[in-house]
Amino acid sequence: MKTTLNRLFPFHLIFSKDGLLRSYGPSAEKCFKNIKINIHEGELLKTLLPKGVNVIADAAKLSEKVVTIESNSTNIRFSGEVILIPETDEILLALSPVIQDLSTLSNFGLTYRDFPIYSPVFDFYILIQAERFSRQELQKSYKTLESFNTFSKINIDIANFCSKSNDFEEAIHYVFKIIEKKLAWEGRIEIKSTTNCEEIKFDNNIISICLNTAGETNYIISFSATHHIDFSEALKFFCTSMKATLENVISRMEQYAISQEVQAQKVMSSKMYTLGEMAASIAHELNNPMAVIQGVAWMTQASAQSGEILPDKITENMTKIIKMTERSSKIIKGVRIFARDGGDDPIEPIELNSIIEDTLEICKWRINQKRIQLIWESKDAALSSGRPVQISQVLLNLLNNATDAIEGSEGPWIRIDFEEKNDHWVISVTDSGAGIPTEVVKKMMVPFFTTKASGKGTGLGLSISQKIMKDHNGKFWYEENSPNTKFCFSLPILKE
Repeated sequence: MKTTLNRLFPFHLIFSKDGLLRSYGPSAEKCFKNIKINIHEGELLKTLLPKGVNVIADAAKLSEKVVTIESNSTNIRFSGEVILIPETDEILLALSPVIQDLSTLSNFGLTYRDFPIYSPVFDFYILIQAERFSRQELQKSYKTLESFNTFSKINIDIANFCSKSNDFEEAIHYVFKIIEKKLAWEGRIEIKSTTNCEEIKFDNNIISICLNTAGETNYIISFSATHHIDFSEALKFFCTSMKATLENVISRMEQYAISQEVQAQKVMSSKMYTLGEMAASIAHELNNPMAVIQGVAWMTQASAQSGEILPDKITENMTKIIKMTERSSKIIKGVRIFARDGGDDPIEPIELNSIIEDTLEICKWRINQKRIQLIWESKDAALSSGRPVQISQVLLNLLNNATDAIEGSEGPWIRIDFEEKNDHWVISVTDSGAGIPTEVVKKMMVPFFTTKASGKGTGLGLSISQKIMKDHNGKFWYEENSPNTKFCFSLPILKE
């Protein structure tokens, strides 16, 4: 939990309800020079917005609202949210610096590694620094070093390519290819488990550049040539710039891996929340066949004890037990499939009717309990490819949303439809509702946005469903032209 919090909000502060500092993020001490555990918030910071309030004393009414504070020791301003932690009765300030002067941030030792990947401050900081670096240094080098002309063109090509890539292997392959073509140098790469490698080294027509990572493992890229290499200032600048470009790719790759981990945690959190909501329904759905099995077993036992048992009756009773066992197995299978983390499962051939039927097994009792009519007819074999667990999650999200939306309305119904269109299967879930307001449609795909009452939903279902369909080369959308509330998703048809 502490590691995840540091990744998401490296500038965060956690106070007790008495205003004493209990914990803080790894980047916070660069901006709060007098920071220490148990320091009072009044010595550490002051509230700028909203005016006339105190972020600790007024935490309850500021909960989940945006606030602006200022460090007493550095005058750096921050914006963020006030979040109450009910388990510990503490107050979390999830903060990010407000850009006033980039040089001020640099003066306090802040670098791009102090910001999370999603921070607009991080993006703006890197863009401005890169623009300043290239504008000043490139102009200076063009005027003083004629040889820089060749290097700069290669540098620009490398920077343009690498700026679009999060794949370090792809970036290195491009760098080696263009340098071999333009300079006739041969490149190679090795991994070195040390933090003490020399940044840039020139030795006997061999250039070695150490690329730093977040961990202790560094990449060493080397270039060699059969002809003499002039170790000029232009070459040093070229190597320095290439080093920064490739380290940016590594940083984006590392941050992407972290964001994928966070996304996976969100998906599992949403799934566990859904299963928790449906626990009573699933238990009831399992209880019915269990009761039948128990009743038939008692009747068979009683007949055996009285000596009145008949072969035909035994066959009839055993048939009932087998049927109820199969029904229970289908329900358990549906729960087991849905509860798994299928994000790392391989893409495989799937039959959509089977996935729909397995998903309905764990939610149809809840739908029936709400007196909602479920309309669904199995089609001929609908083959596609994907991850069954994730397809089931998308469908269950839509069925649960529809059930919640029309519960208690007059004559409620939910319909699942199939349609073959443009080499895709289009699956739609339509309910008897009259559609969604335009202002909600604009925001409903945003993570954590929900119109449900507090404690009734996570606000992640639609955004996660949209991402799953994108990963499956399909689409996920709300049908605005439908007279009823209708969501659709598509998957490519698997040709036999």
